[in-house]
Amino acid sequence: MGACNGVLISRTNIAPFIITFATMSIGESLGLIITGGHTVPVNEPVILAISGYLVFGTLPVCVVITLIIFLILWYVMKKRPFGTALYAIGGNTEAATASGINVPRHKFIVYIVNGILAAIAGLILVARIGTANPTQGIGLEFEGICGAVLGGTALSGGRGSIGNAFLGAFAIAIMKNGLNMLGMKTGYQMIVLGTMVVVIMALDAVTNAVKGGRAK
Repeated sequence: MGACNGVLISRTNIAPFIITFATMSIGESLGLIITGGHTVPVNEPVILAISGYLVFGTLPVCVVITLIIFLILWYVMKKRPFGTALYAIGGNTEAATASGINVPRHKFIVYIVNGILAAIAGLILVARIGTANPTQGIGLEFEGICGAVLGGTALSGGRGSIGNAFLGAFAIAIMKNGLNMLGMKTGYQMIVLGTMVVVIMALDAVTNAVKGGRAK
């Protein structure tokens, strides 16, 4: 799915949101067709070990996997030319192309990596729950967006960091846990998250407008 998104987004002018939304719907539908809409029990020891096995007797394997992925992405984005190129593409695609960056190639790689990370996240979720259902990941993409926005990532591109996105996702998890402890229903939790994203983006837009006015 990541490769499919990468090809369509890097080679066409269709908005990435439309393509990823469409392929997400296709993926969910394929899952429902393959499983017949039923929950599949997971008995594979290797998968279950992701949540059950402790590294050094203290850290779950899923935590170690997350930390390794975080460090790799942080290194690539901060220390490698590939990360610099991605910031340039997010900031101004035309300028990035004019500077010699192969924009389609970089976009394709990004969506490949995104597909791999989504697959790893799915395995971790299945390992923790012990069952697989094609509908159990619905809504998580919105939480991911909330975490990134809360961490200061610009949806327009060109601004953000792995560290801040990680902290944003951590804050979302803490907030959701608190709302669960208060007994708030899932529907109301999504309203809170959605409101928070709108407020943060509005504040970001006002801040950028003020900075732009001062620069002039």
